[in-house]
Amino acid sequence: MPDRLPPPSGSPNPSDMPSRPLLTQRELLSAAQQEASPDAILIVDENASIVTANTRFLLMWDIPPRLAQAAADEPVLQKVVSQQKDPEAFLRRVRHLYEHRSERSRDELLLKDGRIIDRYSAPLIAENGRYLGRAWFFRDITERKRVESHLQESVARFDQLAEQSHTVVWEVDTDGLYTYVSRSCEHEWGYRQMELVGKMHFYELHPEEGREPFKTAALGVFSQKLAFVNLENPVQTKAGLVKWVSTNGTPVLASDGRLLGYRGSDTDITAHKLAESLQKLALIVFKRLADSDQRGDIIRDILLAVKDSTGMEAAGIRLRSDEDYPYSHTEGFPQEFVEKERSLCARSADGGLVRNASGDVLLECLCGNILSGMTDPSKPFFTRGGSFWTSRASELLSSAALTQGPARMRNRCITSGYESVALIPLRSKERIIGLLQLNDRRKDRLTLPLVEFLEELGVGIGIGIERRTS
Repeated sequence: MPDRLPPPSGSPNPSDMPSRPLLTQRELLSAAQQEASPDAILIVDENASIVTANTRFLLMWDIPPRLAQAAADEPVLQKVVSQQKDPEAFLRRVRHLYEHRSERSRDELLLKDGRIIDRYSAPLIAENGRYLGRAWFFRDITERKRVESHLQESVARFDQLAEQSHTVVWEVDTDGLYTYVSRSCEHEWGYRQMELVGKMHFYELHPEEGREPFKTAALGVFSQKLAFVNLENPVQTKAGLVKWVSTNGTPVLASDGRLLGYRGSDTDITAHKLAESLQKLALIVFKRLADSDQRGDIIRDILLAVKDSTGMEAAGIRLRSDEDYPYSHTEGFPQEFVEKERSLCARSADGGLVRNASGDVLLECLCGNILSGMTDPSKPFFTRGGSFWTSRASELLSSAALTQGPARMRNRCITSGYESVALIPLRSKERIIGLLQLNDRRKDRLTLPLVEFLEELGVGIGIGIERRTS
């Protein structure tokens, strides 16, 4: 261990400092690595005297360079302690590690100014086993924890959806033809009782894809007179919306043991399935944003995760570039659509940018409204969080409600056949830095709880993107 490494940048003139031996190339490399590290680093010797502290350490804890150069750990320690929310716990841990020299430690520090610091400490041991001192590493994880908090709140909120249950009670004969169905079928599936009883088999509600294997498997259970519990399967409603249900059924037997049919229930677990999917999505997004060691196209990875988890046909992210908000990434949109919608700036007949009285460029269509924060939550297609959404865009357009907005409408989403559309602002520190767009040609692909979840996710994405690009 060197007696002393070079002082951090911002330290006094070398002529004012005591003379010291020239450093070896290895020591110089070590010092350079410390200065290049994203961590704040403090190294002390076996007597708790400071060997070196990099610039990040001095800046993080607002420590004057001369204080660090004095070598004594106690004044620096007190400077750090004074910034802790729980100084006694901080000191207890430091003293414990100095007394238990072989221990490693990792914890999080809460500071009075609201910052959260990740602290890691490890002993420095020579090849012969001699204790040389201790290294302390600190990293500001405030923004990462903020992202994590937003996503955890979203996950917790959607955990509650699993508790909601909507059930249809039914009876079928040996062929699976409905002989009875509760009135709740109309609310849950859109069919009236008279449309099902004596007219439809249970397996006809299964989406066409996979219907035959489902029918074969179910009737195979019938032939063995077996009960089934919590069988998860999709049901296609009269409107064409696919819901997931948990099916429980018991064989109905005659006195001689003959199978008369089955009696059971289907409980809507669509919210639960969605919550599971969104939990996975939140964890994927959080990990991608929080892991500083990951490489690659983060925005594209997040966009693909959102698209796959929601099952939407197309997705895109717009981010600010100069005065415009072009698409940063898209998945599933035709190239022609992307090119025509790439710019949101309003232009005059001669091609010049159109500006408002404040000199800001006017942004067109609903994307422009969202990015400009010009939404009206009293209207059903705008949310309190500043998003736009609809699951039946053609009906909304025919109502003329959209023509009352402040921005000039293009309606390219609707004329391109998209029925389900969501435009979610990406926020960071109360500023809108971009927009998440989800489109699908199918109706009824969106719900308000899903949009509200995406709004909360949009806060985490916005914070993460801005943190990485700042």
